Amino acid sequence: MSRLVRVVVVVSVVAMSFGNATSAAAQSAAEYTHRVDSLARLWRAATATVVKTDASRPNAPSADSLRIGMIIVRTDSEHVDLARAAAARLSPRIERAYGHFAERLTRHQFVLRAKGGTHAATEVQTGLTDSTGAMGQRSSDYANEVSLAATWQRMVEEVMTDAAGPDVRSWIGAIIPSDPPTKTTWSDARIALILAASAGARDCVGGDIIRCEQVLGLVHVDDPAFTFFDASQRFTMIVGFAHILRRADPAQFDRCTVARNQATCDSLAHAIPTDAVNAPIPPLVRQSLVRFALATGGDGAFDRYAAATSPKARLEAASQLPADSLVRRWRDTIMGAQKGSTAVDLETAVSSLAWAALCVACAVRSSRWR
Repeated sequence: MSRLVRVVVVVSVVAMSFGNATSAAAQSAAEYTHRVDSLARLWRAATATVVKTDASRPNAPSADSLRIGMIIVRTDSEHVDLARAAAARLSPRIERAYGHFAERLTRHQFVLRAKGGTHAATEVQTGLTDSTGAMGQRSSDYANEVSLAATWQRMVEEVMTDAAGPDVRSWIGAIIPSDPPTKTTWSDARIALILAASAGARDCVGGDIIRCEQVLGLVHVDDPAFTFFDASQRFTMIVGFAHILRRADPAQFDRCTVARNQATCDSLAHAIPTDAVNAPIPPLVRQSLVRFALATGGDGAFDRYAAATSPKARLEAASQLPADSLVRRWRDTIMGAQKGSTAVDLETAVSSLAWAALCVACAVRSSRWR
């Protein structure tokens, strides 16, 4: 029987016993007080029994099994060593990435327990509770410290991003990773910016820092459909909203999409709410800017980032640079990054020619070429 059901049964029995007593009208205030106190004692006794019973279950984690840094883990005795190893691996990364802000992680607890079934020896179940004790981010994982630490790291990144403020994720469109950025981080951001389907992103690639600030959402834009996108891109957007725009005015929609009347298309584009207009760049690009600002700012960068109140102010506080200078440095960094050089050095060229010559010689001596 579940804890809730057992408590409800106890309370119901007590309530029924009170209902069979003398009528309410005849009871004095003292009698009411005595009966309420009795009910409270019975309630505490019942819940204490439930807690004691649950704690005796073999798969029920203890209230607070271990703590390393800001990481608190509840687990059973079978998995204490695994939990400690994973927490020890993860804790330095978290404190290095989030600074004092990582203290908010102590409002949560990791839960680790056996998975059971045929994979009990190799897999575990884990999750992260919130401040109310509710379990979230449930996951199954391999029972080794490297895999478990990686899973917990992703959970922490979700928690820290949300803890920084509800506007943070909505602006970035992604989490803030805890790992330091690498050359691949900048290379991926460069590719994402180049391939972004907006004229504004193309201008940013070309070196227009003001346009970069606009597509990054650091300055307000009244009409994003016409600021970020050209006529061809707006037409694609209109077609994407066909299920709404055609229903609203079929004739006008056909004049745009069939007759290709530009004025009508512009009118339809204006009808799209600004908050429904496609983002001019993918989340990866804004995420890379945040990571660049945090890396530039050094110690205390995330604390300063979380304390500010707008995307621009957060980035300036984290990096300790004016927004235009930060964006310029960020753009130069990602546009200069590539995953690997395609140039062929002298040694490779000579080696390739030698092997080619050998292959030709062997081919000439072959009977098929005679």
